[in-house]
Amino acid sequence: MDRDLEKLLSVVKDGQNQRIMFPPEELQIISFVLDYARAKHGNQRRRNGKPYIVHPIAVAKTLVEYKADYISICAGLLHDVVEEQVDAYQENNPTVSDEKLSSLEGKLFITLQEDILSNFAHTVVEPPLLPMGKGHMSCDIVKECVLQFSDLRNSYKERTIDDMGNALYVQLKKPREIRKGRAEIMQEMERLMERKERQLEREVPSKAKRRLREKYGFGQEENDALDRVVHYTYDLCVIVDIVKLLTREKGIFYFNSIENMLLEEDEEKKKHTLLVKMADILDNIRDMQKVGVHTNSMRLYRCFKNMFVLNCIKNYFVLAGMKHEEPPYKLLSETCRMTRSTLCNITNSLRCTEVLKQIKGKEEEAFNNRIKEYFYCMHGHKDVLEKTHNDPAKQYLDAVLFTPVIEKLAMDDRYVNSGLLSTFRKD
Repeated sequence: MDRDLEKLLSVVKDGQNQRIMFPPEELQIISFVLDYARAKHGNQRRRNGKPYIVHPIAVAKTLVEYKADYISICAGLLHDVVEEQVDAYQENNPTVSDEKLSSLEGKLFITLQEDILSNFAHTVVEPPLLPMGKGHMSCDIVKECVLQFSDLRNSYKERTIDDMGNALYVQLKKPREIRKGRAEIMQEMERLMERKERQLEREVPSKAKRRLREKYGFGQEENDALDRVVHYTYDLCVIVDIVKLLTREKGIFYFNSIENMLLEEDEEKKKHTLLVKMADILDNIRDMQKVGVHTNSMRLYRCFKNMFVLNCIKNYFVLAGMKHEEPPYKLLSETCRMTRSTLCNITNSLRCTEVLKQIKGKEEEAFNNRIKEYFYCMHGHKDVLEKTHNDPAKQYLDAVLFTPVIEKLAMDDRYVNSGLLSTFRKD
């Protein structure tokens, strides 16, 4: 077995290394996605000098340890593929506009889906996805199936856009005095899009199979093989959708990118996305423990972003009735604990205890005042951090104020910080 794949699947249980077992078909797809991620990250390096692929493998390994399914694991392996390509382009073209970067990102996602599906078509003509024998399908038929699925999916999306445009046109054509208000029109458009997307996800797989069965007159074994191909093709499309949710859009501030994840209406995609996001945060915060890689100012900003995201995810878990012993909740708690450890490292390195006298008895008010500055940074004004965070006393105060909040997020089953949520809800 591939060395990176072996490392990804191995976890320590009861003091011994054990390999987590996946069905052979899913293992084949994890291996395929790992190869693709390795090829795309190529010679890219992280800030600490390590090959970039080490990070997505670590994210995927965390997901394995917390009992995630293979869709989340594959999304973890791919989560930075597009973002890193856009970042590399921006680094080589520092004056490029956000609009051009956004356009590049859109094209890269189209390429990602086409690449994944095209490469997958060649990969699956091997056991175990398509066992050799009487029901074996040729590479050409598999590729045609994958392309058929992709074309149908794109055409259904175009139809959704057309239907929304027609519905909007009907509304705007009405006399102004009887026309619905902007909020009502937006709600109607959102409901229409949700309905059309559900229709797309339901109809595309069955239509793709029906077309191919009619063309080739498959027998039962070939029909079974076709079902597997369409099933896993659909899963790969879902994985690409999750990666898109995880990717920080250029021109969209970090605040908005998190909002997009939490407003995703497909609950399954949202759960996968939030799992990968927590595993990503956990690996990044572990990396920040290393001395000399990040300044205290950057560590604090990262810790605040972690606290904001984890608070929003905790709110989602509490509202969904998730139990504390469930693996996603355990991952949340571990990520909170690691963030707390970084904050403790900052306070231990600074020790400006005099500043605490100024806020004694007013800790909550001080916390709410300080997070306003961080939210301002998250809305695209990072220069504020550079100007104000050179003061060790202020850094110490922030670390002290953030620590009890992250502790409660980790330890108190029902605790959610209302100050962070009210700022998130901009209205």
